[in-house]
Amino acid sequence: MAKNYIGETKLQLNGYYASIMKLEGSNHITIRFEDGTIIENQQLERFRKGTLVHPNGEYSIKVITKLGNRTGYYEKYREKYIGLRKLMIGCNQMATIVTYRSYHDIDVLFEDGTLIEHKYVDSFNTGEIDNFKKVIGEEMLMKNGQKACIIDYRHSTKADIKFEDGTIRKNVNVQHFRNGKLTAKNFKYNGLLVKHIIPNTNYYLCESNGKTIILSYDEMDKFVVNG
Repeated sequence: MAKNYIGETKLQLNGYYASIMKLEGSNHITIRFEDGTIIENQQLERFRKGTLVHPNGEYSIKVITKLGNRTGYYEKYREKYIGLRKLMIGCNQMATIVTYRSYHDIDVLFEDGTLIEHKYVDSFNTGEIDNFKKVIGEEMLMKNGQKACIIDYRHSTKADIKFEDGTIRKNVNVQHFRNGKLTAKNFKYNGLLVKHIIPNTNYYLCESNGKTIILSYDEMDKFVVNG
């Protein structure tokens, strides 16, 4: 299949010609733009639709000239999006679009002054752009009386939470944290039932298939449940 696509060239909506250099699957193609820039692990469908994003996030000189000749087409969309404000769900903070390069490349400014670059308009519209500075360090009192704090944040559904007894839970939904629904005891993780942290240690008392085992969190990450 790869032989049918390697070398294929298509004009992208950003004005750059892109060519397929390597294909390892429909979601893993390597692309070379006409200016020599190479990007990997792209989708064949996006290549065909012309929606690949150049890493510099800008239109080529050719397309800016072309759009400029179409009665302000580019400026019309810039004016449509720049200045829009929306509440981002994960960090519970307002964000404003301050730069629009294309539908697939915007910069947003959060109310605390944090600038997040190169995001999609779709992510802005659904409130899914994250302000990492805002979320890390956030503390909440859980409904069971335990205090908990966000110590790492990758996405609104992938935050690491530390409880006052030292228990750490990984890949937690931030909304569950804010609703106070988390507990440091008797939770499931990676096929294990985590009973509790052993006081003054970094080890946890766990249960798997009716057997009690003691593991560190790193060991829990790598744990494989047997039959």
